[in-house]
Amino acid sequence: MRQVWVGITLILTLGCCAAAFGDTLAELKKKATAGDADAQVQLGNKLAIGGEVPRNLPEAVKWYRLAAEQGNIEGETRLGMMCEAGMGTARNPKEAISWFEKAATQGNTAAQVRLGLAYAKGEDVEKNAAQAIKWYQMAAEAGVTKAKLQLGFIYRDGLGAVPHDYAEALKYFRQAADKGDADAEFAIGSMYDQGMGVPASQPQAIEWYQRASKHGQVQARAVLNRLGVTPN
Repeated sequence: MRQVWVGITLILTLGCCAAAFGDTLAELKKKATAGDADAQVQLGNKLAIGGEVPRNLPEAVKWYRLAAEQGNIEGETRLGMMCEAGMGTARNPKEAISWFEKAATQGNTAAQVRLGLAYAKGEDVEKNAAQAIKWYQMAAEAGVTKAKLQLGFIYRDGLGAVPHDYAEALKYFRQAADKGDADAEFAIGSMYDQGMGVPASQPQAIEWYQRASKHGQVQARAVLNRLGVTPN
């Protein structure tokens, strides 16, 4: 639950920051009350985070729902997150997935990643590798680094009817690593360390572990210490 709310807080905070240079609170409320879906989302963000106004999760949910019911993608995604976490409303995984699917189909990458995770782990839906790959790929094609990382894990480890495919795993890990993702760098190091789809090479493994360590990957530092190498 804590991890879910951390993710929500990050996204909502970004939304509030984006709105901070626009309408005053009074103007925002006026537009939201008049049915402006973007204003409804921004007002929901402020109520969810608190600060400028007292934090009020049920009120935030109300405004997100009004926006979502108009087909607003951000409203759909945020309402899905609130339903998923049980924040400001009763926890309703089925409704959360429904809103995520609406937003993801319209191109919202946060919803796509959440669906990918749900289907990969069997969270609130039946585990389905094909669906997980579908949603992760949509987000990956839109440039989401974490979606590429998760695709790498699926192909490296296999999932359901999807067999191990080390070439595909390495492809996605490299794409994520190119963006400085420490977990992807560590995963590549592990593949060279264990000879997974590539010739085993401790020097190559150490190079990738060092990159991951430099970017704060804790496991990489532990592995380097075990190998007698000083982490970056």
